[in-house]
Amino acid sequence: MKKYTIKEHETTELYQYFADEFGGHWDGEHLRVEHEDVNITTTFYHDIFGVSLGINEVAFKEDTIISVEQNTAPLLMVRFIINSEFNLPKRNNLSVGPNHQNGVLLSNTETPIEIKLLKGEVVRWIAIRVRIEDWQKIANGRFSQLDQLFKSKEPWVIAKPITSLMEKNLHEILVLRDKDYGHKVLSIAKAIELLALLFTQLIKENEDGEEVGLLHDDYEVILEIKKLLEKEFVNPPKIEELSKMFAQSVTKLRQNFKKVTGLPIHQFVMKERYAEAYNRIVNSKDAITEIALDLGFSNSAHFSDGFKKQFSISPSKLRSEMPE
Repeated sequence: MKKYTIKEHETTELYQYFADEFGGHWDGEHLRVEHEDVNITTTFYHDIFGVSLGINEVAFKEDTIISVEQNTAPLLMVRFIINSEFNLPKRNNLSVGPNHQNGVLLSNTETPIEIKLLKGEVVRWIAIRVRIEDWQKIANGRFSQLDQLFKSKEPWVIAKPITSLMEKNLHEILVLRDKDYGHKVLSIAKAIELLALLFTQLIKENEDGEEVGLLHDDYEVILEIKKLLEKEFVNPPKIEELSKMFAQSVTKLRQNFKKVTGLPIHQFVMKERYAEAYNRIVNSKDAITEIALDLGFSNSAHFSDGFKKQFSISPSKLRSEMPE
């Protein structure tokens, strides 16, 4: 597996490296690489009004790790994943993208991140980088509730869903890339609007009683809990047990778990059970009643109803469609 290590403030140097390494072309704004090992199409607008914007499309011919190193430059990084996914191997293989609960990653540059790109998959994302002091000038106090988080020197990361308004802006940025006039300033304006939409969402959650973000240590705790529940979904620990095991209050644990996974703990466990049930129905000859009992469902009718809500097909119908 190939691995490339970068720092957020060295983006242009990285583009030049890929151009040199794979016989591509980098003109300071556009990178184009067509090589047997990798295809890259990138447009990068550097430091316009303090905001940098990267529009990226990458496909490696083998599994590749992009390692973003920790550095102390006071920057915010936001990555919007489009029609593909990021897999974060150092964060319990958390996947982020349109087919997952969350499609946006927001972090500071104190947070090291590793991204796994699977071979042959075309990965598309829009990255926005802004100096914290410049964002505060742009926002002019509008998002003061987030200042404490943004100024924190501790590593932190937030994963959030992409809303329909964000999708609209992402599409407009992609369209602007192909225009011959006004594309830079208009694209940066759309990027700033994207940030405003994201930060408004965070503030609304805060006003609804949720903490704005997760510090790195809290995030790692939730990933450990997620990993545990993925293994023990048949007989999962009670919330009070998890609270004692991981030294977090029940309230904080519930809030943080939903923030990271997008689901309350009970719904997450049930989703894991139904996923295993689907796998066994498709890949084994076990009776459906037996599968339900094995996975902790005492009522087969309740199991069947929940399964159909999850997959839009009943267990018996799914089994009947399997080849003999």
